[in-house]
Amino acid sequence: MEQFIKSLENLDQETSFQVEQDGYQIGVSLTLKATKGDFTQNFNYNCDIHTLIYEGYYGVDIHDSYLQQAYIGGLKVDNLDNLKARLTEWGFKGMADKLEISEAECDEMLYRGVSELPIVKTLFKGLKLFDTLPLKEKVILRLKHSIKLDAPHIYLSRDEQKLMPTDFAMKYNKRTLSIQDLKDWLNELEG
Repeated sequence: MEQFIKSLENLDQETSFQVEQDGYQIGVSLTLKATKGDFTQNFNYNCDIHTLIYEGYYGVDIHDSYLQQAYIGGLKVDNLDNLKARLTEWGFKGMADKLEISEAECDEMLYRGVSELPIVKTLFKGLKLFDTLPLKEKVILRLKHSIKLDAPHIYLSRDEQKLMPTDFAMKYNKRTLSIQDLKDWLNELEG
């Protein structure tokens, strides 16, 4: 109690500040062109690029993305969905199905585009893009971070949850995980 009282008497000093942790975040807007043979689509993306709590990594949060324009053989396609529907009606379903660039392909294109931006190369030099890591590596980083903080709360995406052992999944869903549960799963993943 005596130490506490002395600490209270010491409050007349000037306030000082110290940066404990820093991070960066920039907003970017990109138009990316995806080409598959004579089929081309331009996509617009608005996203934030930021450092993560996982040391050595940065991430991308997409706020808005949309198809700006599509072309076939250099000809502008006004409504891609209508064109695909008409091709299907006319018996060209296989061709209609090919008039699409998958979400996975778009993500890969976005991440490659983001990592090529000069400002990203400057601000995030030496950091890895978290979003491109395999699921297992993402889960390992999340587990290590929660263990380091001594916090048994962990957020996992649906895809990451598929890697959970059954007993861990039950505790995760009930929110009854312990640090030891996290350590056990981490050992299993790294073992």
